Amino acid sequence: MIENWEEFIIIEKELNRVMNSADSNARIGKALKYAISAGGKHVRPLIVLLPGKMCGCDYDKLMNPTIAVELIHTASLLHDDVIDSAETRRGRIALNRKYSPSLAIILGDWLISKSVELTSVYGEYYIMEFSRVGMMLSEGEALDPYSNQDHLPQPPSKLGLQRLKKAQQVSKALKGVILGPHGDQHGIARDERADSH
Repeated sequence: MIENWEEFIIIEKELNRVMNSADSNARIGKALKYAISAGGKHVRPLIVLLPGKMCGCDYDKLMNPTIAVELIHTASLLHDDVIDSAETRRGRIALNRKYSPSLAIILGDWLISKSVELTSVYGEYYIMEFSRVGMMLSEGEALDPYSNQDHLPQPPSKLGLQRLKKAQQVSKALKGVILGPHGDQHGIARDERADSH
């Protein structure tokens, strides 16, 4: 199973490290532990980690964008649960029900900010790319038929909505990691190969 993969274990350890080292108040810390301990398959961070590794980058160099993608995804789930008034998430009480909708929103915002902080070590281009991910998630949520209270036109298909909300966040992360700011393979992976010579 995926839980036995080396990469999955690395991601779990890094998420726990981020959670345990978070410099935040007690309410955020408690909610963060609850959200991160919910687990998951970590498909999105694996999709960042594995291609980056195939392009010659060490896992350590890839960890910030890998974790940033997972944090943005977790933030989107927290916000979705508030919007949808969800009762459960991953087989247990949704954070918005366990604590409060406001704390779920605040934690989601905190996670997005943390992901931007993680990508900031790579420079302005990467910050811009990850910021766009947050905007795309918001735009995707606005198109969600379950959150459409104002009767605006809907997307032509559920697949189109899913692409906007989820797939684009991974493609943006991969573009940043592998291609870099000019789309010419001057990304993190190339930087790593240059450092090794």
